[in-house]
Amino acid sequence: MGRVTLKQVYEISKYHATLEWNIARDLTEREIIPMVIEEARKLGVEVVRNDMTAEEYSAFRNHAKLLKETYEKRKAQEEKDKLEEMRRKAAEARKAVAAALG
Repeated sequence: MGRVTLKQVYEISKYHATLEWNIARDLTEREIIPMVIEEARKLGVEVVRNDMTAEEYSAFRNHAKLLKETYEKRKAQEEKDKLEEMRRKAAEARKAVAAALG
């Protein structure tokens, strides 16, 4: 699905070490790193030691772009379907009112 480097994991851990939840539990960056790695793996994100090559990064960006486009298309279709359903229900309600009055 995705890929993060250990450097990125460290940056994420550094950020999380500043959150109140982790401060209250007295968790250090070093203790948070394995937690971040574990969560990444649970989500299907690969954790790698080194940065990606230019080719790998290009493939990653292309894949991310494709995922974003399909997500946006799906959300637009869902919104269109929702509006159509609302129009259909409004038309049915108007017919019901007209039948009751006439």
